[in-house]
Amino acid sequence: MADKNVDYYGPGAGVYPASPPPGAGSENQQQWPKQQWPPPPGQNGRQGQAPPKADPSQRNTLLIAAGVTIAVLAALVAGGYFAFRHFNEAVYGPQVLAEEYLQAIVDGDVERAIGMGPDLDWEDYSLMTNEAYAKAENTITGFEVTDVVVTDGQADVSVDIEQGGDSHSVTLDLRTAGSEALFFRKWKLNIGLGSTQVHYILRGDATAVAVNGVDIPGQDLEALRRSALFNFLPGDYTLSASTGSPYSGYPDRVVSARVNPDGAAAVRQGTVDLKPQVTDAGRGEIEAGLTAHLENCMKATELMPKGCPNQWTAEDPDSYRNISWSMQTPPTLDPIESDPTGPFSVRAVDGEFILDSEVNRGGSWQPERESYQLYWMYAEVEINGEELSLTFAD
Repeated sequence: MADKNVDYYGPGAGVYPASPPPGAGSENQQQWPKQQWPPPPGQNGRQGQAPPKADPSQRNTLLIAAGVTIAVLAALVAGGYFAFRHFNEAVYGPQVLAEEYLQAIVDGDVERAIGMGPDLDWEDYSLMTNEAYAKAENTITGFEVTDVVVTDGQADVSVDIEQGGDSHSVTLDLRTAGSEALFFRKWKLNIGLGSTQVHYILRGDATAVAVNGVDIPGQDLEALRRSALFNFLPGDYTLSASTGSPYSGYPDRVVSARVNPDGAAAVRQGTVDLKPQVTDAGRGEIEAGLTAHLENCMKATELMPKGCPNQWTAEDPDSYRNISWSMQTPPTLDPIESDPTGPFSVRAVDGEFILDSEVNRGGSWQPERESYQLYWMYAEVEINGEELSLTFAD
């Protein structure tokens, strides 16, 4: 009787069962449902079978999944492009910088705007502080960007500027200056709004420079006395200076900076030659000093009081007695055009005095009244801070 387990293929090839008995084989059939015998070594257990057919529903599912994946990837790529474009234009674009620059001017933060502009050695904005600009008139009140043209590393931003009820078109020039946030161009203002360049000359002994009534500290007054150039953005500015004295000062000079009607980013030039003058308070003090001096002269009891304009010449002064002076018409002070920095002269003209006295005529004293015309009278004035003094010639 044969063994139940026979090594048909030699040692190490494996042991396989003999032919199953009739009626049996259900276990083997469960193990190899499509054949009666196990496959020889090296052969597939499904050899001789037809390949399985693909399930159409599974194929459709795979195609749909692949399409969705491609669509999602495309959306991510497209979203990244549009996001990059949005940031490149709306956050890091040249128009953004141009609008920030102009809005700072409209808001009165000119110090920030000037800091955003090009740093040019020949421009001096040191007289343009926020405090002084806040009191300027006819400044820029609005703007509208009308066009942006970017060519390589340059951007021309066209803007309509509103100033004093007028609107003019100007073009701001921006250039790239490296990058920011890794992927975006960094822009810098190459040509901003034009400015008035004022030739400024300060004469006299000014102690401070003022714009719109605001003292600007830190100025080199000696350099200003040799002349200097200052820049002003569009607007109207009142320039003056302080002397530290109520009796001398500098008249206000108005500088008007306008955007040119031809659309160019430039404005008119101006020259300011500041010369000190006697103030109204100083003139009033001088007039008061002249009046006090003349009133004192009217108390004189001689024909020729020393240092007084009322001088009566007589061949025989001893023939006059009981001398009395009065002022019929007070003199008027000529316009003062002298530099009050140092001692200067003033002149009073067209006064009239009355001389009352007794005159000895032939041994008899007779009352007599004479009119004395004052053609001019000079005095020297010196102003030293809050002190003003007058000196009259003998």
